[in-house]
Amino acid sequence: MGWWKKLREKLFKSQKPVSAMQHLQRGLGKFAIGDFTGALHEWDLAIQVDAALFPAYYHRALLLEERGEIEKAVQDLLVALDLAEQAGDQEQSKKIRQALARIHRKLEDSVS
Repeated sequence: MGWWKKLREKLFKSQKPVSAMQHLQRGLGKFAIGDFTGALHEWDLAIQVDAALFPAYYHRALLLEERGEIEKAVQDLLVALDLAEQAGDQEQSKKIRQALARIHRKLEDSVS
């Protein structure tokens, strides 16, 4: 087998599917470098792969909140809270509740 054929096989072989956790981590990495659109895309993919991965909803919600998409952020946080409670993760449930309370305070302050 020639080197060209070996190279082509390496470059074009089908890649194994990316797990939801890999998408979650990629999203965190993209967020860290300021690629917010890329982060949202990765978290969307993570949720498509595993709809029970509550950290993907949580991180997506925080970014949506930052972008001013409050209704979508609250929806994601409510899903994340439900999933975290189902998983018995009290620490994450507390973080999610704190995020919901923060948004609630912001909304109350904007009405006052």
